[in-house]
Amino acid sequence: MKEIGLEEIFNELDTEIRKLLTLVHEIKVDIILQKDPQNKVEKAIVLSRRIQNELQVLRK
Repeated sequence: MKEIGLEEIFNELDTEIRKLLTLVHEIKVDIILQKDPQNKVEKAIVLSRRIQNELQVLRK
């Protein structure tokens, strides 16, 4: 794997993990405020799958 490729993957992972943490926090707030977090939950699931796929690339 090229060094630039690895750096790009790690930068992407860093950004996506931060977005996921933000979504999780927003979901928690929505639940506390008794709002429907379904849309955010769906976004978090999609984002977590992308993160998982990028981590799989690192395993190879």
